[in-house]
Order: sequence, then structure tokens, then C-alpha cells
Amino acid sequence: MEARQFFEAAIESSNEPDAHYGLAQMQLTKKATGPTLRTALGHLEAAARGAHVFAMFNLGIAHLFGYGTARDPDAAGAWFEASGLPEGFFIKAMHSRAAGAEAEAVAFEDLAKSFGFGSPWRRIAREKTGSGGAAGVSLNLEWPPDAGGNVPAQF
Repeated sequence: MEARQFFEAAIESSNEPDAHYGLAQMQLTKKATGPTLRTALGHLEAAARGAHVFAMFNLGIAHLFGYGTARDPDAAGAWFEASGLPEGFFIKAMHSRAAGAEAEAVAFEDLAKSFGFGSPWRRIAREKTGSGGAAGVSLNLEWPPDAGGNVPAQF
């Protein structure tokens, strides 16, 4: 409850992206559905407007799986690319390949690898750095299973 109050105060005073991300994380920890899921999505969008790259990555997941929005692989691909994260570039490469854009897929795979995707140190470094608000934060939020029982792959 106290964390929620601090996040809300940070949003009220400065529209802090990490506070929006924290509230989204809290909503999803409740195994969000329906309105709660849409509230989490709204906080992710607000965080993304503040250049929060973990929020951008998770908006890609939301659009890919249809969390709080219609499934939209093209919007998901755009969010993964916008995140600027190697993991986002890798998923964008998969999206490009599925769309038949092989040259673009190879370019995004190369970009992902040049930023450390697939390297043993990448996950450790990312988790130590965190989201900007705290260290030890996973890239993926705690998304509930979709209608088919699927959950996003962990990066």
C-alpha cells in the first residue's frame, strides 16, 4: 500500500515513468484481467511516453498476446523495435521473418547480437541494472496466461 502511494505521488508530481511502470507491475502481480489489465496497459503506455524501455518491451508483449488490447503483431513489432533493447530487436527479427522480410530479419538479428543478445553476460547485466527504478527487475512483467494458456517467453 505504501509503495502504491509513493508511485501515485511520483506520478502526480512529475509523471515519473518508473512510477507508472511500478504501478503496472503491481497490477499484473494481482494476475490482472479485464479492467485491471487495461489499467496496467495504460500505465505502461504512460511510462513508454517517458522513454521507459522496459515498458516499451512489455507493450510489445501486450500487443503480441492481446493483453488489454487486440492482438496486433505489427504494433508489437514496432514496440519491440522502439525499446532499443537487444531482446526487442531479436523479437522484431522474428516478426520481420514471419512477414516475409528476410533481409530485415537478418539485420535485426545482427543488431540484437551486436548489443549482446545471446551472450552469457547480457541477462546478468540487465538484471543488475534493472529498469531505472530498481535493480534486480526482470525484463518481462508477470503476464497472466492468455486464453490458450500461453505465457510470454522470459528474456
